[in-house]
Amino acid sequence: LLRPALVPTVQWLMGPAVRAAPVPASVAMQEICGYVGSCLVSHLPEFAKVVAGSVGELATPVDAALHGALCGIARTLGTAEAAQAYIQVATAVPPVLDTSHAVHRYC
Repeated sequence: LLRPALVPTVQWLMGPAVRAAPVPASVAMQEICGYVGSCLVSHLPEFAKVVAGSVGELATPVDAALHGALCGIARTLGTAEAAQAYIQVATAVPPVLDTSHAVHRYC
């Protein structure tokens, strides 16, 4: 019943909502994609571009939740497709090292 509303909801969470309320929006997106990511597979490239475009602009926990959302979509695929999707997620975002955040604070 909710499937038709999922794509615009996730698009909204990825766009204006994550800018207005980064932590709640990114966590909500991670939860949605973790549970019903299979409905969003065709939008994975679109969402990966948005996440890639936000690197360095959002706090590390928000960035991690957005990547988790992408992985939540990818994990619903078959083995071969999932491997390609994970590669797409990993390569969509350029490596960024933010030395202002100590890694041990998030581990």
